[in-house]
Amino acid sequence: MELDRSTAKDGRLITSISIPPIQTNPNQTSVPSVVKLFVLKFLMEQFEFSYPAKRKILKRAHVGVVGSGDLEVLLEPTEGDAASVLVRTSVDGFKANWKAVLDRFFGQYDGAVHIEINDAGATPGAVYLRLQQAVEASES
Repeated sequence: MELDRSTAKDGRLITSISIPPIQTNPNQTSVPSVVKLFVLKFLMEQFEFSYPAKRKILKRAHVGVVGSGDLEVLLEPTEGDAASVLVRTSVDGFKANWKAVLDRFFGQYDGAVHIEINDAGATPGAVYLRLQQAVEASES
């Protein structure tokens, strides 16, 4: 059994696991989608946060890469008066740290965006830097 993490064409992180084929009937020798869903749901810890927003943002941004000790940030404009953040991380047990970094960031940033963060063990400083880079890219 092997774990594989890659990035899809649209920039989303894909985590998969190689499992020997399971034969459920004579014509089928594939891994059931239930196993794939289990891997996606339970190997990556996920958090969602919401923050108030005042400004409309017009441009998408994608900064960083998912790799050892790094992360990617995907920023998309949204309608309305809120910002939302989805964090997917390979490191368990740091929700309070994520909240602290995001609280600090959104204390200064007021854009109406949806942000997805795919993390592979980045430090809080690297997270904050990538968030700032995404904002800069979306506003340039």
